Amino acid sequence: MYIDHILPMMNYEPTGLSTVPPSVPSQQPWERKLLGHVQLLQPRDVLTDHLSKRDIVTCSDGSATDEYGTFGFMVSSLSGERFAQGNGPAPGSYPNA
Repeated sequence: MYIDHILPMMNYEPTGLSTVPPSVPSQQPWERKLLGHVQLLQPRDVLTDHLSKRDIVTCSDGSATDEYGTFGFMVSSLSGERFAQGNGPAPGSYPNA
């Protein structure tokens, strides 16, 4: 079964973030590796608008073996409209889930 909406169970108290930072023009190699699979699903101004209204929820998950770890995440509105998703490596000397 495919569900096209994420319905949050609860909200958190926002920390004051009101805008989406502009794209980094020259990323370090580790940043490209970490953020290389981030995909915006809506225009940046739509995401910024929802951030300013505090209408945002995120979820993430990860997995690890003895050798490496991975992560995935989703950014959505409180009503389930998806804005961004991504996945990538979770580097470290001792990955665990």
